[in-house]
Amino acid sequence: MKKVRVKGKQIEVIESDGIKKFEINDLPKDFTEWQVESRKELFNRIEKGEFIAMFGVHLPVLVTLDQKGTFPFNTGNRGAGLVPKAEHLESYLHSLRESLTRTKEKPWKESLRDRLSTIKEIYSSPENFDKRMLGGLEIFEGKAYKNMLESPLVSLHYTGPGPTYRSYQVNCITEILPVEDSRYQFLHLTRRLFEHESFHIPQPEFPFGYIFWVCEVHDKTPQSKIKKPST
Repeated sequence: MKKVRVKGKQIEVIESDGIKKFEINDLPKDFTEWQVESRKELFNRIEKGEFIAMFGVHLPVLVTLDQKGTFPFNTGNRGAGLVPKAEHLESYLHSLRESLTRTKEKPWKESLRDRLSTIKEIYSSPENFDKRMLGGLEIFEGKAYKNMLESPLVSLHYTGPGPTYRSYQVNCITEILPVEDSRYQFLHLTRRLFEHESFHIPQPEFPFGYIFWVCEVHDKTPQSKIKKPST
């Protein structure tokens, strides 16, 4: 993969013919609030025992560049969510490990209250998260992965349910995370906390993770073109 390097408010992509620089920007407040509040609603539904067919707020379409293909792009849904601020990571990792240790010998449903209590504390406020980034895990090492090795420029297209149909295009630079990185460990442990819920396909392993450094955000939420009558 082409090397990326964060320097202050910029991220550099180091290529054979030089360095390309991109500005890092914050996710907008309405996006982070939407992500956090949607998860709170999800946790309440899990607590009530509801069947969760899909959690689309966490499953944007990932668009990668296919520089050798006739059509120069590849798409696929990819789990991608918020990542805690650096100052919170170690305490959150400790809480997640403690919860998984306490509950590993218990039946899945019996351990639910403990697991939910842990994750609810982490998602208690949008201010707990680093607004410069999103994170996800790799599973299959397929076409998207191969494309990101060649070009770390990607787009994440989020779409929420009605009646508001919130939608955002987030343009990012990708950083691959090794398993020893604390950000990978957070992503991995939060996945393990709910690995066997209905909205997940259980997986044996996740060889590495991603940080998607935010460069641009475009609000794609649809609006009505019907003019309201004047009063």
